[in-house]
Amino acid sequence: METEGEDHAFVLHRYPFSDSSLVLEVITAGHGRLGLLARGARRPRSALGGLEAGRPFVLRWRGRGELPTLVSADEVAPARLPGPWQGLCLFYVNELVLRLTVRNDPVPELFAAYAEVLEDLWAGARATWHLRRFEQRLLRALGWAADLPYCTVCGTAWKPGSDAWSQGPGAAPRCPLHAEPGGLILTDAMIQWLSGSMIQAPVSSIQDPLRRYLRAQIDELLDGRPLESRRLLAAYLRRQKDSGRQTW
Repeated sequence: METEGEDHAFVLHRYPFSDSSLVLEVITAGHGRLGLLARGARRPRSALGGLEAGRPFVLRWRGRGELPTLVSADEVAPARLPGPWQGLCLFYVNELVLRLTVRNDPVPELFAAYAEVLEDLWAGARATWHLRRFEQRLLRALGWAADLPYCTVCGTAWKPGSDAWSQGPGAAPRCPLHAEPGGLILTDAMIQWLSGSMIQAPVSSIQDPLRRYLRAQIDELLDGRPLESRRLLAAYLRRQKDSGRQTW
């Protein structure tokens, strides 16, 4: 059966299809991640030639199966060219969404989180906590975030000021009674930030532990498959003057 649709969307990835067309992977507000065939988009004068990652559009499509045809694309905002840092962060965010989602599964909370992290990047944010917030919101939206603030072994609820909790296998939180030997310590500040709205930046002392904690969860979901964007981000930071003090 032929279907058609229209939705706000961002392009996550594009690759050639035949001599003149493109296959797009997009994230939409109400339809989840979609694959679309943009016929003729590689032609020099095509109206679909500006379908680049990170740009907001209203897309219309029609067709059958897993790859309907893109009918039109109306740009919602003027194009903004990312700098090296923004471009690499965009690559990372897009790669996460592509790896951890499936097509045709609407997740409105994820679309909202994606739109917000892009606004942070386009506004010139270089603080890496914006990426941590997106990672946690991604995990929450997909139902994979660790069940903070409860111990995964006994169900004990965390209380502020209690003895230090730790990170168990798969980033699962553990109370002091079931502490994981050698596991990352989950401080009060970490649990409060991850369990809250994450509107404000976390204190500097927990930013690296947050990175390691969230990476452990994401790595388990990736099942050992590396992210190319991580490699490029790490290489970029090594080239920066302050690379010895900065992690992402």
